[in-house]
Amino acid sequence: MEELDLVEEAYDRAVAAWNASFNMNTPKERQPEALQKAIDGLTEVYEASISHPRRKDILVDLCLALLDRYRCPSNEPNRQRRDLKKVTEYLEELQTSFPQVPTYSITSQLGNAYQLLSQGEGSIPEDFDACIASYTQAIKFCEPARRAQIYLSLGNAYHQTKLVVSTPSENALKYFRLAMEEATEEPSGIGSRYEALKNVCAIHAGRFEDVLEECKEQLEFFSPERASEERSDVLLRMAESIWKMSEQVSLKATHSNVDEKVKEAISYAREALGLVSGKNGAVETRLRAQIVLAHVLASQHRNPSKKELGEAIALYEGVIAVSNGDAELFSRCAGAIGYYCERYGEDGDAGITFQSAIERYSDALAWSNEPERVGDMNKKIATMKTAKVERMGKQKMWEK
Repeated sequence: MEELDLVEEAYDRAVAAWNASFNMNTPKERQPEALQKAIDGLTEVYEASISHPRRKDILVDLCLALLDRYRCPSNEPNRQRRDLKKVTEYLEELQTSFPQVPTYSITSQLGNAYQLLSQGEGSIPEDFDACIASYTQAIKFCEPARRAQIYLSLGNAYHQTKLVVSTPSENALKYFRLAMEEATEEPSGIGSRYEALKNVCAIHAGRFEDVLEECKEQLEFFSPERASEERSDVLLRMAESIWKMSEQVSLKATHSNVDEKVKEAISYAREALGLVSGKNGAVETRLRAQIVLAHVLASQHRNPSKKELGEAIALYEGVIAVSNGDAELFSRCAGAIGYYCERYGEDGDAGITFQSAIERYSDALAWSNEPERVGDMNKKIATMKTAKVERMGKQKMWEK
């Protein structure tokens, strides 16, 4: 009995040291020392508690304390591997001797620790294999509501690895799609679905048709009421995909109804902008929505109306007013102004003139850090100057 009491006291001291390691009152520089004291104490208790009635709790705490040390990449990979190997051994005993104990938290954290290790300096293929094995085990022991998060972690492991592994993109896509299938309608599930979809879009970068289809398939799960910013982002990805396809010469060969497709993109961009307008925390998304809407309204692969071009120019100018010099934005705005003037004539009252197009192209030239674009900008400025001179010549002729 006295021996059990001694073990109990040692256990309480170790847990107290563990709590102190992340207590706000413990100076940050002393937290590693407090954690090491806790791990040493728990290890001693573990070795002395073969038949102790709280051995189950000791095993759980020892695993979690060891994992606490590696919430960020380690600069001592060999030491980390030794510690994680111990966690695996303790976990096996826990699952064998106490199968009723839920081990999801340990297995998921073990997977995360191995993932960080596999992404650091001196990583080896075994680190990645252990990461995948741990996450796979976590799915086996987790509640259904948590599966989406683990599948997302598995997808990220394949998507972010720097090691040479078999079919990383295919495996990443598989797990991201499983994450979306398992995602619930709770806030955490919506978050997992959104992160998985963003990663799928990243894998499909440059394949605009694929991005459009993936986003269309998931859009219904992001309701305007519960996930307005996420829905706005998905809509913008759809609008951008259509706009970028319209910029490609091949679009006319694959979509005879270019005008209808761009109108579809305008609809997506308008809804996206409406979802974030007036929201304090969505400034970047709102500016992006304004830019995308301007892009599709001013698309020269259709016949935009005078009103649409005027709206596009106003949107560009609105973003320029709060931006810190963006050559691409200046150039797009200049292009929309020039297109308006060519199609519908100048509108001096609205400030839409060939001269304003020249000024915006000059702004683009001043802010551009791409030498290869200088020649292109100068050609566009020359074109606008020629158009301006021709316009002035016609005006003089009319005056006569």
